[in-house]
Amino acid sequence: MSEQQPVKIPEDGNPPGDQTSTRARQQQSPRQREWLNRLSLTQMTTKNWSFAQDVSSIKSLGLNHIGLWRWKCDDLTEEELIAQLQKSQITPSSLSWLGGFTGVNGYLVDDAVEEAAEQIQLAHHRGIKTLVACTGEQGPHIQTHATRLAADALRELGDAALPLDLQIAVMPMSSVTSHGWTFLTSIRKCREFLDQCNHPQVGACLNTFHLMQERNWKTELKSLIPDLKLVRLCDAGSPRRATVQQLPFSGQLKLTALVEYLESQGYRGMYEIDTWSDEVWQLMGLAPFRRSIQSFVEIIG
Repeated sequence: MSEQQPVKIPEDGNPPGDQTSTRARQQQSPRQREWLNRLSLTQMTTKNWSFAQDVSSIKSLGLNHIGLWRWKCDDLTEEELIAQLQKSQITPSSLSWLGGFTGVNGYLVDDAVEEAAEQIQLAHHRGIKTLVACTGEQGPHIQTHATRLAADALRELGDAALPLDLQIAVMPMSSVTSHGWTFLTSIRKCREFLDQCNHPQVGACLNTFHLMQERNWKTELKSLIPDLKLVRLCDAGSPRRATVQQLPFSGQLKLTALVEYLESQGYRGMYEIDTWSDEVWQLMGLAPFRRSIQSFVEIIG
């Protein structure tokens, strides 16, 4: 990724000298516009931007969806949040995070479930269909007990989500970065966990930064695709034991091949740009994001 000095984005989302992507959208074919409508940008990627900067920048980038982050949502009243989404005509693609279901890191399991149930109701009010969850780490529990605790919690939350037509997407992480988040450190473990949950509203969210560090990711992924609720796009400088995340299509992961494979296997859900990186968080211009988006568009020609 090229070096870029941070600049201040005004509240309209357009940095000095930056042009909107109106002309680019006009040049896109209907098929490309339909494809682009399946792409979103998460608020974790733009950690240092305000909520207002997020929604206006997303519009400037030619996107129609935003992955909401509870940490940013808490800065607004519910009325303010709904008003900003309606004014910008941005639709939430997801809400992150639910978690803490193993009772580790100071969370009581019952409290974590109660809080998650409240978020399900809020998601319904905001028009969100997908909530992203992490199980919580294993901690002092044996694996089977941690799995039972998390599966019981997610089945209960799945029951709450069912009448609202919402889905919960459980995200595994690589073992290098999973501490404090989850004991699901591979696609296979995620598949086995979903089998134990056995709930139609509970599926998987896969982040490519974690997924593609597995040597046999394509073989392991095939059985998970029917339960895949969301795909998060993130790149890395190396396909093995990477620790630094990059914007999608700017690193060494074979993201185009992954997306093509998912589509060939029938995946028709949303993709989200989701990168957690100090370098990316310091980027206030939109050009690096435009390059990622253009690479996504070019997948279908």
